[in-house]
Amino acid sequence: ADMRVSEALYTRAMKRREVDPSEARQLLETAAEQGYGQASLAIAEMYGKGSCGHEVEPTKCAYWLYRGASAGCVAAMFELGRCYDSGFGTDGDPEMALYWYRKARDGGCAWAAQRLDREPKPVEAPAPRSRSVEVPWVLLISVCIALFSVAVAMYHPAFADHP
Repeated sequence: ADMRVSEALYTRAMKRREVDPSEARQLLETAAEQGYGQASLAIAEMYGKGSCGHEVEPTKCAYWLYRGASAGCVAAMFELGRCYDSGFGTDGDPEMALYWYRKARDGGCAWAAQRLDREPKPVEAPAPRSRSVEVPWVLLISVCIALFSVAVAMYHPAFADHP
């Protein structure tokens, strides 16, 4: 469908929202069905806030955010990330939240960039330790000195037991 038509439907719906919520909802659904992400975002907002004759329905809100995000609406990507972050309308999934925050940031959403800046940075795991036994150097040197002393005592004539 021509995006200009979808955009016109969306614009008309936003103007009619307060006057005739039912008509606004129908116009938005038509625009959303044609792939206009902003319309999906507006429908999600209706379900998320319980406006335009809708009850608050978190699952439907998340569904319409997904539709908008999939259509390329950056604001819907960010809001969907928030849903996954909080569990609103979703099972809550930190990895999915980060996925949608990154998509929104990459689309130019400053709020998503700020949210990702608060995310703890991955810590590098320490290098795996060798399976060989690590002997402290001091102990190793002490053993060497002791063995050297025993060798000297055994073979040096000054330490011999015989006259």
